[in-house]
Amino acid sequence: MSDLDAGRLSWAGLLAHWIDFARAARALPPSESAPWRSAVPAIIDLQAVTFALGDLTRLAPSERPFARDQAEHLIHRSAQTIADAWRAEPRPPAVVEVIDDARLALRASVFAGAEELVWEGPDAAVVPTLPVTGDRGTLAVMRPGTIVMRGEPVAWWVDYDEAALPAALPACARRRPPLPHQVYRQTDERGVIVRDVVAPILADPPPGQPLLVLHREQGRTLDTSVADPSAWERQQRVAWPAGVLALPVVVSDTP
Repeated sequence: MSDLDAGRLSWAGLLAHWIDFARAARALPPSESAPWRSAVPAIIDLQAVTFALGDLTRLAPSERPFARDQAEHLIHRSAQTIADAWRAEPRPPAVVEVIDDARLALRASVFAGAEELVWEGPDAAVVPTLPVTGDRGTLAVMRPGTIVMRGEPVAWWVDYDEAALPAALPACARRRPPLPHQVYRQTDERGVIVRDVVAPILADPPPGQPLLVLHREQGRTLDTSVADPSAWERQQRVAWPAGVLALPVVVSDTP
């Protein structure tokens, strides 16, 4: 049914659904059934791989790159099979959605097991210099001196040895979101800060300055040179709206 190794990814509970889907496709009227009949196995594979990628945390971190490679191959092959099946006519929107869902799941899979530290306030705070150690995984943090609002992630990581981070930020809550988030600080035409927008990392970025900086990506240390924390804090306070203690925070969870 699939190129994926069933011993590595769990397909439990899926087969009955996929069989029902295949039977429904066979029941289509003759004038519409030919493309569906030839594409059903590929559609089933795409739905299965979408589910499996969402379950990637069931694998050890060392096995996830293999699973993603296999999933990418299967998505490419299945999408080509579907394109061949509907070569003479447009693909149905539902089929296009199945392909798009699988591709989005593949993009999101690099963040499998992501965790965030979210500032719980109640007041705004200034982010200290955070301990960044280790040589594996992916880590993003707010730069030191950033003024963080309640409900905003100060840091997120994937497969990273994060033991020192919660201790450095005891007022933060540790969460496991479907996708980690970026915080965008928005200003008006005068340069005055008006709000923060919190959005999933794969969403189309809204206007504004990203506040979380990627320090490590899949074990590779990045150049994280930043301005002096005190100077960065002063820069924000100069642009802070008069009489406002806490900025409005808009949260969007649509990738």
